[in-house]
Amino acid sequence: MKSCIFYTLLLPLLYALLWYLLHHDLMPASLAVPFGILSLILPSLVCCIGWLWIQRRRIRSIETPYICFILPLGFMCVASVVSVYIWGYDGFSTIFGHFLILVANAACSAGLVGLTWLLRLLWRIASAPKAG
Repeated sequence: MKSCIFYTLLLPLLYALLWYLLHHDLMPASLAVPFGILSLILPSLVCCIGWLWIQRRRIRSIETPYICFILPLGFMCVASVVSVYIWGYDGFSTIFGHFLILVANAACSAGLVGLTWLLRLLWRIASAPKAG
């Protein structure tokens, strides 16, 4: 439960820091575009890599669906609504853009969970005791 609260608080703080660095010219111009693109799938990357790889949590734990799927997608939904209020609504292109961001986060989360499962399976197979 503590991890769920930690990741729920980490995402807005990370986005606020990234936004501050990008909009106050504190980040080198050569890094602004890559970090801007990275910010589109940052919630999935932070949650999945932090939970499954850094903390080495099980995929079948109770918190994994929340931290790896619900939290990144929910955060991006809230971020999409906030961005409409800040930068305005531009019709279909706004809806399509936010839909693509949600799909990218869902695909990133599913891909990282699948990759983690595959790598752990291969690791178990490689480290299994040899018969004979």
